[in-house]
Amino acid sequence: MGAAYFIALDNPDPGFDPLVNGKAIARDAKRLSRVASSLGLKTPDDYVSMGGDEAASIAEEFGISDDIQAPPEQWFAADEGLAWVARLRAHIQSDAKAMKDADAVLADLAEYECVLLQAKSIGAKWHFSVDF
Repeated sequence: MGAAYFIALDNPDPGFDPLVNGKAIARDAKRLSRVASSLGLKTPDDYVSMGGDEAASIAEEFGISDDIQAPPEQWFAADEGLAWVARLRAHIQSDAKAMKDADAVLADLAEYECVLLQAKSIGAKWHFSVDF
């Protein structure tokens, strides 16, 4: 199946489907992180957050003690995500060799943009979650 970075919203019933592919972003995460850092942007992992129940479930799955405290769940403004997507998209379009599969990464970024625009329209905040 492979890992994927997907968007989680602080609104559990946003009135639209926030589902994105996110697999190309996961496959090219190291390259994308280098590009983001070179542009002075956060990396995809900087936007990953999870609630306490999700953290406990993952800890249990990996056999980690359940007395570990996860940091508080972080949420980001849709505008921040939209600016992040726009800067990365512009860079990748001007330097496709920066990614292993630039077309697939650009397709994931386009899906993120669509969801973030809808999130902005309802005032929802977001963060990435990772599916393994």
